Amino acid sequence: MSGNETKKELLENLKRAYQDASKYDKQKNVCEAIQKRLANNADAKNKTVSTNRTIGIVAGIVAGLFVGTIFPYGLYNDILEAGAPLFFTLTPIVSMAIPGIVVGIIVTKSLKKRLGVYDKQEIEIRKEFDAAFQVLQQISDTNKRTHSYIPPKYLNTTHIQMLYDILTYGRADSWKEALNVLEQDLHNKRMENEMRHTACVQEQTLKAANEAACLAQQAIDEVRWHN
Repeated sequence: MSGNETKKELLENLKRAYQDASKYDKQKNVCEAIQKRLANNADAKNKTVSTNRTIGIVAGIVAGLFVGTIFPYGLYNDILEAGAPLFFTLTPIVSMAIPGIVVGIIVTKSLKKRLGVYDKQEIEIRKEFDAAFQVLQQISDTNKRTHSYIPPKYLNTTHIQMLYDILTYGRADSWKEALNVLEQDLHNKRMENEMRHTACVQEQTLKAANEAACLAQQAIDEVRWHN
């Protein structure tokens, strides 16, 4: 941009810039949607892992209880009475625990095959994201070259629309003036937000102080009442 453009030319340039920036926004939304699918796939995988673990534990418990029901307690008692070593008293627990652990591990590993579906989907989604992100980068690079007169931080639909409005409503007559007005508007906006935030913090602080004072007064009143 030479700086000698008429307001009409500036507005036409901004219209084209807005259209190109909109393409970037649309492609960015595509990338974000793919990322969301990737996150959902990961969540589903984690839930399946948790479910598989629960099923494995339940299967192990059932197997252990089954062994407990068929354990030869009569023979076990006879051996104890015959003077079996002390560690032999743990035989029922061990006979239940070992099969339970083995069955639990086997069931969990067999269910692990179900996770392959999520791994395959993750690979496909990542490929899709990489392709979409590459397109996003290409759009970004093209926009920066085509509309190099717009500072990169303003090369988006929000700020381009603000620049367009500044020129349309006569708040500026040149590109340099428009940028200065935009800078001032953004500065004023930041100051307003800071003041609003400060006021909010002060209000919350005052509210907390009043609540603390009320609690302290209640405590004093209770002490006086009991005395």
